[in-house]
Order: sequence, then C-alpha cells, then structure tokens
Amino acid sequence: MKKYIVAVILIAVLAMTALSGCNNKVVPTNQYAKYERYEYDAFTYTDNGESKIGTMVMSVSISLGETVNWGADVPSAYCLESFNGFKVKYTLTLDNGDSIDSVAYFRNNSTFQPAVAHKVVSINSGSVVRNESIYSRFDYSKRNVMYYYNVNGIEQDAIKCGRSTCVDNESVYMFLRTYPMTSSVSLSVKVPDTTSGTARNISISKGSNTKVKSSYSGKQLEYDAYCMTISLNDKMNGISYYAYYSVDNIDYNDASLIEVPLVIREGSTEYRLKSIQAAKA
Repeated sequence: MKKYIVAVILIAVLAMTALSGCNNKVVPTNQYAKYERYEYDAFTYTDNGESKIGTMVMSVSISLGETVNWGADVPSAYCLESFNGFKVKYTLTLDNGDSIDSVAYFRNNSTFQPAVAHKVVSINSGSVVRNESIYSRFDYSKRNVMYYYNVNGIEQDAIKCGRSTCVDNESVYMFLRTYPMTSSVSLSVKVPDTTSGTARNISISKGSNTKVKSSYSGKQLEYDAYCMTISLNDKMNGISYYAYYSVDNIDYNDASLIEVPLVIREGSTEYRLKSIQAAKA
C-alpha cells in the first residue's frame, strides 16, 4: 500500500503548490466551457497486476463577480473581492483515507495567472504524514513572481518563482489545456519546494500523437490523443508523468469540449476518465 501512495501524491509532496511556466503562448478564456467537470478512476500497477485505489476529480468554471473570502481567521491578502476569471478545483481521494482537496482562482487574462488558492492535505499512510490547510497567493508586482503561503495559520517565508506565469500544482493539467496543442509545446517550469524555500525545475513537452482507450461514454473506445510529458529534474531526475488530451473535440450536451484530458499517468499510477459533466458558456 505504501508504494502507490508515493506515486499518486509525488508532485504534491514535492512542494506545496505552484508551477512557474516560461512560455507565454497561452490561449485566452474561450478555451473552456462555462463549467467542466472530469472524474477519474485511479489505478496502480504492481507485480500482481492493477488495482483501483481511489478517485480524482478536476473541474474548471467561469467565475464572475465572486467574492473569495475563506473566513475570519484567514489574512485578507489571501481573499478577493468581485473576482472575474476561472475557478479550478482538484480532489484526490484514496481508498486508504489519504486525500488532497484544492481550489485555485485564475485571473481572466491572456496568461491565465493564478491569484489565490486553498489546499487541504491529509496524508497519514506510508513514510510521509501531513495534515495541513494551506492558503497561497501570487504577487506579480515585483521583478520576480513571489509565492506567499500560510500553513495551518502560520505565515511562511515567501518563495521566489522567477519572472514567469505561475500555476498551482493541482491545476497543472487544466493549465496545459490553455496551450495550443496543434503546434509544438516546450517549456520549463519551476516548483517551489517549501521544505528548502527554493524553486525546483520541471520541463514540459509535447510528444507524438498517439491513441488511448477510454470508456467514459459507457463504451470502450479508442481516441486520438496529444501526449504531454512532464519531467521532474534535479533530485527527481528520470521521473516523468504523461497526460493524454483528446485531439478531437468531445461534445457533451450543448458544450464542445477542447483537448479533454483522457488519461494521466504518474509513475505507477494511472487516472482514467470515468465521467464528464459540462455546461456551455
């Protein structure tokens, strides 16, 4: 049981959020429908075959005039008034009780800039134990983008993320959908490591198109897919994650969904799309 936990939560354990991209080829807001929700079954591979270990849910919605107020005990710097942009939610629930639950707000502009986020991490299995409530925000007013965060009510030292657009860790798969995958994609990103107070390097690239199978529609079908490779460098050298996005739009009711994430592979863990919900903007 301990083996698959490390694979499933590896990115979240590395840092407590935030990827910093070095490429501004970002598609603006019309990439998304008014509301999109994707649910996945999580599987792990062992010597005895595969087994289902939990569920992952990702959603993105358009937020217009929303007030983001986490509560009286949360510093006002992590709150927003009359926010316009996107809300990206991520929930990972494992059968052993471990979970990650996050929500991030992205500003409505050409670079898909995150503003504030909240994440709750509950990990009580394996060698890593974490029970944390984390509020984070991004400051673009300085020469370098700064990442500020508060853990269980205690303000931490800020992390310098360079000069590029940042994105919360749990939002990375939605973030990649803002890139035009019909052309080449190659960028470097940084993950702030809250244990060392520094930013770590990651590279993302688009590989050759391939085919993946999905049964989200109730039938096992094969889809043409873009393959995005996320490579962890330095101390985690040699580890890569793969995200497969649909080449053709997928219609759901009156919404035509662009570059739907069909399959995500993180080491020995694979997330397979189980269901879709969407509403047209």
